[in-house]
Amino acid sequence: MKKLLLLLLTTFLSLSCSTNRNSVEKISKDFYFNLDWGNEYFSGRKNTFYRQYERSIDSVKVKFTNSEKVKAFKLIHEFKFDSFPESFENNLNEIPTDAGNHVLKITICENGKLKTVSYDERNVTESKKEKAKPFLELFKKLAEIVKQKEAVKNMSNSTID
Repeated sequence: MKKLLLLLLTTFLSLSCSTNRNSVEKISKDFYFNLDWGNEYFSGRKNTFYRQYERSIDSVKVKFTNSEKVKAFKLIHEFKFDSFPESFENNLNEIPTDAGNHVLKITICENGKLKTVSYDERNVTESKKEKAKPFLELFKKLAEIVKQKEAVKNMSNSTID
């Protein structure tokens, strides 16, 4: 009986480990994401978070654990980032040149492909806002992963609104 229980436990543990390893292996070596939201920017390529102040820009290094990388990777695929349009803006003849805090951007690099999607709240109709909900939810969840890092939490708040 003990041998059977030990065999079952060993099988379960090896399956658990291989499932976790497979999740990480599915992530391409060049995978990263960038987030841009006004006076804050995260560069996954450089593993750096930047915060703009009135007279300066401060930065901190951000190192993700494997589980955080897997979480971000899964979110990006769960929300079907590849299906998002490049922009949720309207095709206006006159687009404001000062983006300020009104523009949100996500850039994903995976398997040698780079895609950026932006959302400018100043140039979005109600129907576009509805279509942008998954993008906005993905942005929020990715930003939470970045902002929960201790180095980011310890930064001073921005002096820019």
